Amino acid sequence: MHNLFECYYFPAWMIYLMAIGASFACLCKFSTADFQISSISACLNFLIQQSLAGWLIQIFILLIFLILKQTKLNISTETITLTSFGFILNQLVDYQHLEKTQLYTPYHSRHRMLKSIQNKPISQMQKWQKSRIAFLLHPNDRKAHKLQTLDLSLLSESQISILIPLLKQHWKLNPEHFLGSEHLLQQRLKYKLR
Repeated sequence: MHNLFECYYFPAWMIYLMAIGASFACLCKFSTADFQISSISACLNFLIQQSLAGWLIQIFILLIFLILKQTKLNISTETITLTSFGFILNQLVDYQHLEKTQLYTPYHSRHRMLKSIQNKPISQMQKWQKSRIAFLLHPNDRKAHKLQTLDLSLLSESQISILIPLLKQHWKLNPEHFLGSEHLLQQRLKYKLR
């Protein structure tokens, strides 16, 4: 198995924003002090005075976000996986089960096609940045595996420009062929009905 590409999957800003929100909500929920907005020190006192359960849940939340922050997209010649700290969190696809890889974008959805008549043209990179890649499996493998997708909006432009040619060369992707988001929904239903 030859490793082709590896990058962090979730943007750091998104992880930090979610972690701050979840931590603040947890601290507010389990605080043992009365809430007062008289001063900043009163607010900090409210957040710091926690029950033991509050601190344990806070530590658990921070561990989850640490795992998410370290999540990497790994693409090899045989598998595409999401890993964190060396452990596989999700195997998106195994090459031997893959029929084809398909791009789905909202720019090719029916309702967006009507709006795009008055809008300016969209570049290839803009389409890729708003796309999801679905790994369509052979019909015999669809019963045992669910449809997995990769959200390109979580990756940077430089990561996408490396990833797309690799998927074209090794993972049966046609980077010029896009389908609308409603087609992805239809594919998901096909997998659920089996």
